[in-house]
Amino acid sequence: MTKSELEEIITSTFRKLVSSNPVVEGSQDKIMNQKEAAEFLGVSQSTLITWKKRGLVPYEQLQGSSKIRFYKSQLKLVLLKNSDLLQPARK
Repeated sequence: MTKSELEEIITSTFRKLVSSNPVVEGSQDKIMNQKEAAEFLGVSQSTLITWKKRGLVPYEQLQGSSKIRFYKSQLKLVLLKNSDLLQPARK
């Protein structure tokens, strides 16, 4: 077995595990506001807003309200599936 074949097996297995473990509503998931979510992801709030507008991160906004909520478990899944989102800071 080659290295690339092994990497493909691991990646495929990991994706199956992540996709088969959806976030269950009503679970003890940490709810974060925009500032907390940005800190958790290690990005600025403006970057988080950009990702939100592009549909890269899941969020919840109640109808008629300006408050936005993020769920920690959903953000973790986003990072696992899209590790390229977090890039080293430019100097």
